[in-house]
Amino acid sequence: MKAIEKTTILRRLRNGEHFNTHSGIIRYLKEPIAEFPELTASFTVYEEFFEHESNVFKPLRQMLGTNKVKEADKKRDRAFVAVRMTVKSSLYSIDPEVKAAAASLMLILNDYKRAPQKSYIEASGLINSLTTKLSLRRNRPFVAKLGLTSAVELLCNANKAFVALYGERLDWWRDNKKLGNMKKIRPQVDDAFDRLVYLINSFYAMNEVGEQDTDKREKLTEIIEEINARLDNIKRTTAYRKAGSTPPKAEGEGDSERESGEV
Repeated sequence: MKAIEKTTILRRLRNGEHFNTHSGIIRYLKEPIAEFPELTASFTVYEEFFEHESNVFKPLRQMLGTNKVKEADKKRDRAFVAVRMTVKSSLYSIDPEVKAAAASLMLILNDYKRAPQKSYIEASGLINSLTTKLSLRRNRPFVAKLGLTSAVELLCNANKAFVALYGERLDWWRDNKKLGNMKKIRPQVDDAFDRLVYLINSFYAMNEVGEQDTDKREKLTEIIEEINARLDNIKRTTAYRKAGSTPPKAEGEGDSERESGEV
């Protein structure tokens, strides 16, 4: 009597192998399972668990917007340096009013000089504080005297753009964290598949000892042999594979010291 073999190999696969194996089985089963209403409910549960695995596995290979976040951070760093360097160079002006304005602004800027080296969140807060101070009524004349009105506005806008972009990525990260991880979802997918396998084997056995419907036998035999072939193939593949190496980091994992402790 035919039956689908043990599926324990699925629990020993690497994440990519696990994902690809179940993906192939589900694609294959969609059409033949539809012939058996008794099996469709179990298949649907299996498919839903695998969809969850798909959502967990695929996006985590590339964190949303990492390169855009880095570029936005560089842009505001350049805007900050432009303001600071202009003020610093103005300290050497032969115009006493320009020199005095620069001295007043440098007293403020000195408190923020390490902003570009801070973490993303801390840098955002520092630059927001800086641009707020530079925009105060008592400081606006000094800013205008050095021709920095537009530069300060540019710095303020660059910081706001970064905060918005980083917030979007943080929301994405939180949403994906809620989904769980491969360690949690994989056993659920495997258990759902095992339940389906049990039903397929049972349905085949009941047909053999009961009505002995030839059409059912042929269709179930095709399903059983196909799944067994896939399981045998993955067994051969994993038996001769080379020892695994540490997978590359997903884009966005450990970008720099600037992200430490932020998400």
